[in-house]
This record gives sequence, C-alpha cells and structure tokens, in this order.
Amino acid sequence: MNNEEINFCFVVGGRQEHYDNMQRSIISIKKLIDNANFCVLELGQKKIKSEFGIKVIHKDVDFSNKKKIGYLFWKEKYNVVQYCDSEYIIYVDTDTVFVNNNINDLFNKIGDNIGVCQHFWIPYMSFYESYAVSPQYKSQYVRFRSKYHMEPEDKFWSGGVFLFKNSKDNLKVFNEINNISDEFYGKNEYISGSGITDELFFSYSLNKRNKYSQLNGALNHCIMGDQYMRLKIENGIIFGKNTYEENWEPVTFFHCDINRRNPPAQSYSDEINKEVNKAYNI
Repeated sequence: MNNEEINFCFVVGGRQEHYDNMQRSIISIKKLIDNANFCVLELGQKKIKSEFGIKVIHKDVDFSNKKKIGYLFWKEKYNVVQYCDSEYIIYVDTDTVFVNNNINDLFNKIGDNIGVCQHFWIPYMSFYESYAVSPQYKSQYVRFRSKYHMEPEDKFWSGGVFLFKNSKDNLKVFNEINNISDEFYGKNEYISGSGITDELFFSYSLNKRNKYSQLNGALNHCIMGDQYMRLKIENGIIFGKNTYEENWEPVTFFHCDINRRNPPAQSYSDEINKEVNKAYNI
C-alpha cells in the first residue's frame, strides 16, 4: 500500500503536555514513514490548525468545571476515525511513539477486520471485573455486563492502538460503541473506579460482531517491565509481547506518558532503556 492511503488519527485537548505528547508521536511516525497523513480531533481550545498532511477537526468541550471528562475524550476515538476518507486508518493515543514500521504486515494480517491486541494486564473480562472495578461499584458493573451478555471468557481489547481498512462494516462497530456510550453517559457522569469505560464498549462490540483480528501485544507496548510485557533486541530490532503470549513480534508502538514515568523503560536493561529513550527522543 502507498503511504498516502493511510491516516494516523489522534484525539487531543486539555493540558499542554497532551499536545507535546502528540507532537512527539507525530515526529516519530514521520521519521519512519514518508508523506504520512494525520487526522486530529481537537477538543476545547483551538491551539492547532490544519496544515499539509495534518487535518484538524475542532469540537467544543468545556473544561472550566474541572470535573473528570476523560470519558469524553475516550468516546471521540471512535468519532475521529469517521472523519478520515483514506483506505486504511490507524488510531493511536497521543502518548505513543512509533518504533518499527511493520504497518503493511499488520494490514495484511487483519484483512477486513479491526486489528487489536489484548490488554497487557486484563486479557479477559474475568480479569476486568477483578482488577478494574472498585468494590463499591461492582453491582453497577455487573448490571452493565449482564445487559450486554458479556461473559468472563470474552477477550478484553486495548483501545490505545487499533487499525482497520475503511469500510461500512467496520464503521458500524464504532457507531455502536458511540451509541452505547451515549446511552450510558447520557444519564451518568463518569465515576473513577466504576469500570464503565470506552474499552468495555469497544470489547463488547468487537466480540459481538466478531470483527476483530488479534495482533500481538507488541502492537501497543506499555514498557512497564518484564513482569508486565516482555522486550528484547535482536539484530537491532526491538521485539515485544505480552507475558501470556508465546510469539515475539516487532514492537509497533511504545505507549507511555513520559510526564508520569520518565525514563519510560526504567525497569528494563540498560540496553533497552537506551533504545526506548531514543524512541522518545529523551
């Protein structure tokens, strides 16, 4: 495929650090892909504008009441992709950097489905209930899970990076996610610890429609340490995987907000730490 056929999508807004993260991510992609194209949905203040190769869509959001509105950003992941008219689309969170350009291989693997990887510490819904839901909100989560017939063995998908071929069938998945989000958050404010997040909606819709192609965790590597996700370097290429996966694959994106954890790979060897710092340009 030609680079012009791919759009990398971001959602940004709020504090300056999120804009800095996105700029770092864009630079990392441009280093490895000539003529890369981007689509950015900006929420709130208009700090950025469209330029060659970067399409910017603005949407008003009120930050003044200082309530938690992260869930509004999460929802927009599934909206920004619908502004793209390219044949291939990759959504990435702003706090990522591009490591290896294996994009063509990934699109060949996923075919007409949506390419995703399981979450590094919540691979199945049974883990989700145990780790992501605070005890005081468990009954609320259980009602939600029951309504949508979600089973403990259902896979839980990470929403930090996903890719797909632009098609009506795939866009139906994102429309469904937004409909569920509107149904739930149209009546409720976001409650930290409730466990009702966009990735729950995302996983439900992908599993229900069987519209996923499972990729290795190296697609979206958290670099938190070998006890969470493995890393190694072979012949100058950085490979990774989830601890519960057998195969190693080239890392596509590192995912870490260096405003919160810096250096990002401090729990790995000096060799890996050096390469990760280089990827983040720090």
